[in-house]
Amino acid sequence: MIARLPHFPHLISALQRFTPDVFAICMGTGMLSLLLPHLPGGQQLGQVLWVFNGLLFLVLTALWMLQMVLEPASFQNMLRHPVQSLFVGTYPMALATIVNGLLTYGFQMWGMAAIHWATVLWGVDVALSLLSGLLLPYLMFSRQEQPLSQMTALWLVPIVPAEVAGVSAAQLIPHVHEALAGGLFVAGYLLWACSVPLAFMVLTVLLLRLTQHHLPSRERTISMFLPVGPLATGAQGLLQMGEVAPGVLKNLSLIEFAPVFQGVGMLGGITLWGTALWWLLLAVALTLRTLKQGLPFNLGWWGLTFPLGVFVATAFSLEEATHLKGFSLLT
Repeated sequence: MIARLPHFPHLISALQRFTPDVFAICMGTGMLSLLLPHLPGGQQLGQVLWVFNGLLFLVLTALWMLQMVLEPASFQNMLRHPVQSLFVGTYPMALATIVNGLLTYGFQMWGMAAIHWATVLWGVDVALSLLSGLLLPYLMFSRQEQPLSQMTALWLVPIVPAEVAGVSAAQLIPHVHEALAGGLFVAGYLLWACSVPLAFMVLTVLLLRLTQHHLPSRERTISMFLPVGPLATGAQGLLQMGEVAPGVLKNLSLIEFAPVFQGVGMLGGITLWGTALWWLLLAVALTLRTLKQGLPFNLGWWGLTFPLGVFVATAFSLEEATHLKGFSLLT
């Protein structure tokens, strides 16, 4: 393929080295843009950052598609790689920040067209999230070598996108008509179920690996923060689905069950957020320990923004639901 494009050697070289971990940049940038409206005067800055993130996402998507077409061998090698392949899950999570941003900023910019595009992109995001959650474990089981001693929290990345898409479903529900709202409501819980229980399975094995083989390498120490993401996102999903439950269940003539969903959202949200807080404190302690030995920077540091951002966003949701100021003070 290089021989066919002799005038673009730099492009071919870039495509050969392209890996999906760059979408962690879009995850972090997008999450920050969604948090800014919660801060005084942050609405306009968040909108600018979200637009920038959307443009960056489009550019990186174009490069990845070019790699698939022009350098399929590089793409296939990435899927066989035991670490690089795990970052495929960053793509649907980055797309989810675009969808949520359309609901946060897009309506003011484009009106109902933003809701339409958010719904369409959400469907794409769901398909990619489920593909990531099925394809990557399949490759891990059948094509890759994944020794327990080398396990890191990156194993979570392929399965987390489904619950992120579930949160987006809850945010879409107030903006769509009744018939679609009911489907989104069920889909939100199904997507949650396709991710959170699996994340706990991975976390159980990760605790065993840390006990038996101690900490990961210095370069991957920062990955210890990643479990905060699925735990906090799981909490956010339950809280937001519980919040929209009364309206949806009323349309389905099931309003009497609304308190159950709200109670599950509150109890589950507090429980999962508390587990995320425990893991966050553990990750901070382990990172400080490694910092004394030298903590090399790598692109994976961008991945910190998303789990920490979801953790803070869930704290805001818990504070709003419980009217207790302690949650935001903890963040």
